[in-house]
Amino acid sequence: MSDNESTGGGKRGSVYGKKKTFSKNTEAYKILQKMFEDGLISPTDKPSDVRLSKTEFQEYSVTQFRSQFNKMKTLIGVTTKEAYKKMMEKEKKPTVGPPNDTMPPSDNEEEEAVEDYCADHSLLWQPKKLVACWQNRHGVKHVSMIFHLTGGAADTDTNAVECGVTDNGMEFIISELWSETIEKIDEFYLLFPRHQDETEDEFKRRQYAMEDLIRPHCASGRRMRSTFKFTLPIKVDPKSMRVRYAGTNDGTRICHVDLAERLKKEVQQVVMLDRGRGRGLKRPHQGDDNGKWSELAK
Repeated sequence: MSDNESTGGGKRGSVYGKKKTFSKNTEAYKILQKMFEDGLISPTDKPSDVRLSKTEFQEYSVTQFRSQFNKMKTLIGVTTKEAYKKMMEKEKKPTVGPPNDTMPPSDNEEEEAVEDYCADHSLLWQPKKLVACWQNRHGVKHVSMIFHLTGGAADTDTNAVECGVTDNGMEFIISELWSETIEKIDEFYLLFPRHQDETEDEFKRRQYAMEDLIRPHCASGRRMRSTFKFTLPIKVDPKSMRVRYAGTNDGTRICHVDLAERLKKEVQQVVMLDRGRGRGLKRPHQGDDNGKWSELAK
């Protein structure tokens, strides 16, 4: 028997005989890591959908990809904070005027800027929210939440807001899709006036920084999205989620979410009557003591 025959049919055996490992040294791992760091993956993206976006990912099984996807999501997070820091380093390099005409921001100022920046930076958005726990008449715990949404994010189209439960019922995610009016903010900065206390150099720096920030979003054709997630006070059942929206003419948008706790299901074992042996078990009825199973003799 030849070597080709022993592998099960020529080249097919040599190619498919070994299972590929999705390790850190693979090209697919590097591509996925860069997608996380660049903010191309949102909290609502599913591993199966991301896997289909690149041919390199499809070389590995769904289970392998999902495992690495979840590990990397926990390690890096669905946020472009790292990418934003790179952009801030770029802004430190002067484009107009001498190198030392302005003082670079301190570490604290940089961290504050990162936290304040929330345009498509998934975990940095901090909405106004109210959370309360209560029980219904059956003793089932509920958690109710009220979110004050971005003005214009959920105007008449409620599909612009997505809500979901992750981490096995312990984490809640709410995501807003920016309206087209907000996305035209680049036009606003083109006409942005110079402040009287601002030098011409500072004015150009600020204008360039904002245009440079918005330009990649416009070029990519992807809608801007703000996402926030937080840990729930109780473990909830995702199927129990009820979402309602309310709004006013002045742009106020409110999202109300109600979730019920996840209850353990009691599985009742049903034992069929063993007719051959003449003995078996029957269900308890109202006359049985303490509702226990009773033995029935033939």
